[in-house]
Amino acid sequence: MYTLLLAVFLAFLPPQDLTVETVLEGNKLVLSDGERIQLIGVDLPPRTYGENLERWAMRTSQEPSVLRARAQASYEYVQELAEDAPVRLELDRSYEQQDNRTPDGALLAYVYILDEDGADLFMLNERIVRDGFAQASPGEYLEVASFRRLEEQAREAGRGFWEGASQPRRDARPPR
Repeated sequence: MYTLLLAVFLAFLPPQDLTVETVLEGNKLVLSDGERIQLIGVDLPPRTYGENLERWAMRTSQEPSVLRARAQASYEYVQELAEDAPVRLELDRSYEQQDNRTPDGALLAYVYILDEDGADLFMLNERIVRDGFAQASPGEYLEVASFRRLEEQAREAGRGFWEGASQPRRDARPPR
């Protein structure tokens, strides 16, 4: 109920001038208003060593150094596309039960990069997967079928970090 009321209230607010202030990871951003964003449907290994990277390595049969290099490439790609860019957010009703938040409080959103007139140029989440710099996250979000199709096309075309012989197994999924 609270989420519905918030969504109705937000629909009547004038658009905010939000920009991407910082890219934390290839799927995590901080906006100019301080809001932390987790991109819906975009999954990739972390850039730093740790337990999460080790789970990715075991799950995908990839060396941690290869996974870190891929995460770094994704990070740099997203920085180039999004840092300082004006954005518009869209929530996914699939996450309403958790108030559209991750357990650590980041807002789960689709992020649209805008042109100078405020029109949508592209959805960042979709572009990252399409260009091969992330896997489509498993789940039941609205764009899951589209993102899985885009991931498969990126793999087949050898785009992004699917380029070369050291690709993860085709059935590899992010660790949970």
